[in-house]
Amino acid sequence: MFVCVRTLTGDIWIGLYGNGAYLTWQNMLESVVYTDWKPGHTVPNPVANVSIAVDKVDGTWVSKTKSTRLPHALCQHNYMPMSYSVDYQTAKQDCEMNALELAMLPTHEMFTVAKNAIVYQGMDVNNDFWIGLTSKDGISFKWNDGTDLTEAAWIYGEPTSYAINQRVKLVYTKGFDWDNRAATETSLFLCQYPTANHYPISQDIVEGLTAGVSTPTGNTGQWHVGGTNSSRYFHIDKTDSFPTTPPYLTEYSRTRIYCAYLCLHHGTYCTAFVFKTEQCLIFNSYSSLNTTPDIGSVIWVWV
Repeated sequence: MFVCVRTLTGDIWIGLYGNGAYLTWQNMLESVVYTDWKPGHTVPNPVANVSIAVDKVDGTWVSKTKSTRLPHALCQHNYMPMSYSVDYQTAKQDCEMNALELAMLPTHEMFTVAKNAIVYQGMDVNNDFWIGLTSKDGISFKWNDGTDLTEAAWIYGEPTSYAINQRVKLVYTKGFDWDNRAATETSLFLCQYPTANHYPISQDIVEGLTAGVSTPTGNTGQWHVGGTNSSRYFHIDKTDSFPTTPPYLTEYSRTRIYCAYLCLHHGTYCTAFVFKTEQCLIFNSYSSLNTTPDIGSVIWVWV
């Protein structure tokens, strides 16, 4: 989420609403996992037509009726321009190391939003940007998720290079229209948040896991849930006494964010992962008394 605010004169709407008993994120139609309520401002249950705002002073959440008029709304887009130049493969890897992807812009509307993301974040617009569009023959192009190119914004007359293994840039001298170039060229690059991320970059991934713990019902103490209700992560506080299930994949990972990315994008469906030191352990089956990680490690589970 990227925000540019000059002066706050009041609270700020965010995209969370509901009927007082249940809340839903507007852009994802997903239920709420993480909350940050201002004391005394939990959702009035069961009042209908409730929307949530961010308090202008401390950033906590407050509930209001939808008809309330506020001076601000918090908009978001999913694009993150990166301000250093690398070749295409490095750009792709650096996006992925932060649980992001090279930007895919399959519609003209998304292309417009991406251009605005570059300009409105104060980026040096005198640079080209790699995006996640490639070609093996310089003729047919695909987005990095495997989908075909159906809407394009080529520079007039392009693409003209039919060399193999071409990659696509947004070219600043042409209003960020597209050109295909050799993957070895260096440019800035544009990342995006994955569109189907069960492990979003949020409190349960990026915080320091220092919240109080409690013992889940039915467990004998090996596992302690971290954080609030419906938490995604668990602390392991003693050795498993049951037979263990080994991870089906172990990968090098600098961060738990990248470990989450590997879990999401690996071919076999991942139900849980552990990040410890620089190892990412990925499991396709899991139970709370049936794991291999050591005491003191933390496991994330898709819930």
